[in-house]
Amino acid sequence: MSARISHATSLWEKLCQKQAEFVVISLACSVIVRCEEAIATIERS
Repeated sequence: MSARISHATSLWEKLCQKQAEFVVISLACSVIVRCEEAIATIERS
């Protein structure tokens, strides 16, 4: 029984890790997009 619980826990940890990676990547992408927009705005002015 405990083996099944620890297996589920490790799956959950992997899922959380993937979720955290996804959040970091999406944050980085939004920062890059904002920087590009700011640069484009500066170049236009």
